[in-house]
Amino acid sequence: TGSGGLVGVESVDFLSSKFDLIIGIDNDSRGYFFGDGGSVSRNIRHLKSNFKNYRHFPVDIRDKERIAEIFKKYGTSIELVIQ
Repeated sequence: TGSGGLVGVESVDFLSSKFDLIIGIDNDSRGYFFGDGGSVSRNIRHLKSNFKNYRHFPVDIRDKERIAEIFKKYGTSIELVIQ
């Protein structure tokens, strides 16, 4: 699941008060496949503007190199992964 979908948005909302930093990954592929009506871009904007400890990465989860860069950047600070 991406951070802009239903599970992702609710997870950020729930966890934002429990962690110093929330990393969200979502490339809005729903918008590509289903058009504006299926896009999660509005949800992503909501997360970015309402949760100051949220950092967004518009990365395709299948892009192993970019995902590895994110994990390398935050390393052992990562305490929880929701997929």
